[in-house]
Amino acid sequence: ILSLSFGNGAFNYIFCWGVLMHIPDVEKAIAELARVLKPGGMLIIEEGNMNSLQSIVLSIIRLLTGMKKAEFKRTSCGIERWKNTPSGPLFVRQANIGWLIKTFEKEGLFVRKRIAAEFTELYRKVPFYFIERLIHFFNRFWFRYLNIPYPACENILIFQKIK
Repeated sequence: ILSLSFGNGAFNYIFCWGVLMHIPDVEKAIAELARVLKPGGMLIIEEGNMNSLQSIVLSIIRLLTGMKKAEFKRTSCGIERWKNTPSGPLFVRQANIGWLIKTFEKEGLFVRKRIAAEFTELYRKVPFYFIERLIHFFNRFWFRYLNIPYPACENILIFQKIK
């Protein structure tokens, strides 16, 4: 994504789901996405939201329990960390959605719609199937009926490239 092999304006539509959160040089990735998108084209991305209610609550829990703060680094583009996995180190970022929108605007892409993808991802952390199902039910309810993106942990952004 940092050096796409496609020509300028090659695509009418680009779908980038949960990718930018794993790219340390996100500004370069944004520039590449803007470069290969045609004027008038649409870009759909999904990214984690560092200002979500879930992120704020988990940050407070980390502070109260004394979890290692050094693992996380706050930058203008979000809260970042390198995570050790069985496959090797993995870069993860919860995006500063406001910064993300402004950075895309500098490249000529403007938000047409911002949608809540998931209110919470806590279903990944609970040990009980019943609680996991309740969380999924709540996420579906939030997406279908409330769909307020600002407190949601995952946001979908639909951009259009202005000519």
